[in-house]
Amino acid sequence: MIKNCRWRGNFRYWHPLFRYNPFLLDDDVVSVKSQLAPIPTETTTEQTSLLALKFSQGTPASVYCSFVASFRRSIIEVIGQEGILSAENFTLSNLTLPLTIVLGKNGTAAETQEEIIVVPNLYEKEVTLFSECILTIRIADTH
Repeated sequence: MIKNCRWRGNFRYWHPLFRYNPFLLDDDVVSVKSQLAPIPTETTTEQTSLLALKFSQGTPASVYCSFVASFRRSIIEVIGQEGILSAENFTLSNLTLPLTIVLGKNGTAAETQEEIIVVPNLYEKEVTLFSECILTIRIADTH
């Protein structure tokens, strides 16, 4: 759930990037660091970016994006105490894709499972949520 969609003079209160956390951690982002190459100007944007996030309970997260790669590859990977969840092409809409679950034991991969998940129309959900925040200036439910 997004706690507040209203502009408060601070980027983190309304930008969707800072609202990824309720889906995975139910925690707030407390620190953001980034590197861009090349540095954006008034007429150009970066070609590669790296974003490091720190959550209030100490969990780190990172996002890497590059427009110079020869093809697009979108991967999400969540590393936990018992294993790793990962999915490729998770940003594409209206499809089913495998979620790979690798459970660890004694420092090695002990068991691999695969579960099929359904990805909804993400663009539609994003635009709907953003519009709702602007038009109603109320708490928006992301589920």
